Amino acid sequence: MSLFDLGNNDTLFYLYTPPVGVKPTVVFINALVGQTEMWEGHIGETLRDAGYGTLSYNFRGQVGSKFNSALELTPRLIVDDLLSLINGIEPPKPVLVGLSIGGLFAAEAIQSGLAAEGLVLINTLRRPGLRLDWINESTVRAFALGGRQLLMDLMAPMLINPEKLSEMRAGALALADYGPISREDGHMNLMRNAASANWGFAW
Repeated sequence: MSLFDLGNNDTLFYLYTPPVGVKPTVVFINALVGQTEMWEGHIGETLRDAGYGTLSYNFRGQVGSKFNSALELTPRLIVDDLLSLINGIEPPKPVLVGLSIGGLFAAEAIQSGLAAEGLVLINTLRRPGLRLDWINESTVRAFALGGRQLLMDLMAPMLINPEKLSEMRAGALALADYGPISREDGHMNLMRNAASANWGFAW
């Protein structure tokens, strides 16, 4: 476990394993309610066993990363943090892998000058318009009312295959797991600011 210093007592929690020889480093960029643990299990272990480097990290506002509660965690700030992290750690031959909005952040980092060997998008592409606006607003409201678990329960059938859903079903949809989230919560900060994300990015 390591913390990357952003100044003003703000940090990024990250996990880094260098590659073997001349192989690339796979850099994972989370979704808004993601965290390093989703990459570090089977995916990260398989890559490291094959000699690839891995770098996973949590945005400011996510688990283990500190931020000033007065700071708005905007998409531009998240992209700038990614640039700072890569420039600070200097992982060899970075290949960016972004999940959901993390893919957009990765693409914007490359557009901002980050030299990457490749870009992998997972469930990232969106068509701007009323449907996307509706989804963005409703997910923020669901998160505010019930937290991460309610949002995950709502989205799981659209994102996860039936076999995995069957495994998850016993522990899902439990009312006791839902609860309101304060405006100062890091994930809440990320969620409300994501409304300004540039989904019209020129892919």
